[in-house]
Amino acid sequence: RSKTPARKTPGKFKQPPKDPVKVFCRLKPLQNDGDISCLMATDTTITLVPPESCLQYRANNYKEYQYVFKQVFSESSKQKEVFDVVALPLVGDLIQGKNGLLFTYGVTGSGKTYTMTGEPNDGGILPRCLDVLFNSISDYQAKKFVFKPDKMNGFEVLSEVEAMLERQRELHGDLATGKNVKTPRRKNSDEEIGFRIPDTTKITNLNDDNTFGVFVTYVEIYNNGIYDLLEDMSDDILRNKYQMLHEANRGDKVYMHPSLRSS
Repeated sequence: RSKTPARKTPGKFKQPPKDPVKVFCRLKPLQNDGDISCLMATDTTITLVPPESCLQYRANNYKEYQYVFKQVFSESSKQKEVFDVVALPLVGDLIQGKNGLLFTYGVTGSGKTYTMTGEPNDGGILPRCLDVLFNSISDYQAKKFVFKPDKMNGFEVLSEVEAMLERQRELHGDLATGKNVKTPRRKNSDEEIGFRIPDTTKITNLNDDNTFGVFVTYVEIYNNGIYDLLEDMSDDILRNKYQMLHEANRGDKVYMHPSLRSS
């Protein structure tokens, strides 16, 4: 008689390696020249200490708090320097087919918007990411609607003929449904965009067999509502939505679309 083979204990499931989270810190300049700083910074460390005018400091009864980061950017750090260290590697990974996530956090007034958006003559992380992305894929970018998004985080690949028909529908409107082409509304910021200084960095050594399609979503979450900031709506629709939000909140602070904030 043959013996019953012994059962092998299944090995533990090995989880794939996880990429470590890199945390950067950018110091904001003091608002007034007479303000007293309570921190000491190195390239990777921030130490918080009470000012000399503090009673605890005079009595030598205080604690120092030390925080370690991947890198600390000083008050004099430029937008380009922050972008090249923090975001440029993520754009390179994105072009190579990897996922990436970058987000800023901090108290109100700490400089998050400035770091992410910047100014027309000195862009922040967001516009520089778009500049580098399109600089790099300009020779490999598919024509519009070759990759058609399904608005559910997916897309379908159309033939050249189908994509051309989609482009014609967008340009001339769908005559079958009577939809007309929307005339873009000129926003106040359009004049500033014309004077924006782009980032000229370009990522090379791309695979010649790759073809790229870019889809961008730009939303704002405010008062438990999600708003598409790229949606092109007429002023009448915007005012109606604003009125509905105003009635729903009954006098509370409500979201106001950028095009209405200037009116």
